Amino acid sequence: MTSKKLAVTATFAVFGLALISSGPTNRPASSNFAMVQASTAAKDKYGNRGPAKVPSRLQGTWYSADDGGSTVTFGKHSFREKETDDSSTLKLYKQDSRFLQDHRNTTDERIEDATDSWGRISTTRAKGMHWLTVYEWTETGDGTSYAVHTEKVDGQEIKILVAAEGPNYEVEHVYYQTQALADQYSNHRFADLNYDND
Repeated sequence: MTSKKLAVTATFAVFGLALISSGPTNRPASSNFAMVQASTAAKDKYGNRGPAKVPSRLQGTWYSADDGGSTVTFGKHSFREKETDDSSTLKLYKQDSRFLQDHRNTTDERIEDATDSWGRISTTRAKGMHWLTVYEWTETGDGTSYAVHTEKVDGQEIKILVAAEGPNYEVEHVYYQTQALADQYSNHRFADLNYDND
């Protein structure tokens, strides 16, 4: 065999090895498309538009002396409420605005069961505070609203988390950044808050 033929044969051999070595690591285009379809279908199901982000000012665990000691914890995309003998956690998502317009979505037990651990949020400014309201996925009521607020107590400024209900943001609970503060001020009423039994 001439040297020219040997060179051509060697070139094809190297090219063939390259195809063999690179082939298995690449997904077929149809496989990639299927993965994108699956991801999109999961996100869009029941009006789910992907994770909702909780503002950083609310993130962390907040403590109350109410009900024998309770906490609320906001994660980046989650909400957890814990009382003495009970707790619940919601994964927070953005919801398609059209989802609740179909009243069947709020009464279908199959949807309620499938979205039992989902929650949605909204934000607004009222009473001089920035509120984040948490709802269960199929809930059509007012939800529970939370706002971080600064108060001055015994000569020092402290941050509290206000939990309020209803369109008038009537205060149900006040949470603190430590359990010690929650216990210390368990009976304290802040003059600028609108308590539900005022």
